Amino acid sequence: MATLDTRWTLSAASRLAEETGLPGSPEQFIEWIEAVDQWVDDNAASFVAALPPLVVAGTSAVQKARSLEVVLTTRYRQRIHSG
Repeated sequence: MATLDTRWTLSAASRLAEETGLPGSPEQFIEWIEAVDQWVDDNAASFVAALPPLVVAGTSAVQKARSLEVVLTTRYRQRIHSG
């Protein structure tokens, strides 16, 4: 079960539509966000298992999530700037 509540799902879908510039209905962007949110839930254990033991033991869930956000954002930005 995905964890974003309706307000955050709508906000994320709106941002996704704006940032991607892709055509689509609000419902399609909401479905997209919900699918990603569900994937995060489904793969959380795999993500944590891939982390070094010191990180697993010494960081909060928020800190672990932030590390994933940093990596994804950095990769995305590198691709924008490299063409």
